Amino acid sequence: MFTDATKLPLAGSSKRAVRRARAEASQLGFVAVFQEAEITRLLLTTEIEAPIELCFDLARDIDVHVVSMGMSSERTIGGIQDGLINLDEEVTWEARHFGIRWRMRSRVTALEFPNRFVDEMQQGPFAKWHHEHIFQKSDSGTTMTDLVEYRIPLGPIGRLVDTLVLQRHMRRLLQGRNRHIKVEAERRQ
Repeated sequence: MFTDATKLPLAGSSKRAVRRARAEASQLGFVAVFQEAEITRLLLTTEIEAPIELCFDLARDIDVHVVSMGMSSERTIGGIQDGLINLDEEVTWEARHFGIRWRMRSRVTALEFPNRFVDEMQQGPFAKWHHEHIFQKSDSGTTMTDLVEYRIPLGPIGRLVDTLVLQRHMRRLLQGRNRHIKVEAERRQ
């Protein structure tokens, strides 16, 4: 865990800031968690031996997402139901986490093919959800970086739940999703 949360690049970060955060994260492991006040930030990098365009499209493919989230029985119930989600399009997800059924409606608020897209919660269980997906060409193919910022409601109780349970759960979900994208991209190679 980083000691200085200000070192994590925020939404709309420069490539230099992302490289610096990625270098710091690699020293500490695959995933870094930052907390600053009520905002939790997760940084996850995944090296994929596949072209950047393929990785970008798999990351925004609704069908791939549903399969990658099988452990939570995630499914679409509104908006874009399958295929690639694009700029200004929305999807409503339903999933089961901690024995509770949750719904979250997200919108793609930025898309720069094949380097970056952002999805943000419009309605759902979080007080804030901002997920920036960044793709960069690498020697082995593509480096996929997830920068997630979220805030959960309920003040001090929410922060306690986040620290004790939610951060680990979110980290595992993202790792599982990225592992699936990696396997699928490298299989299609």
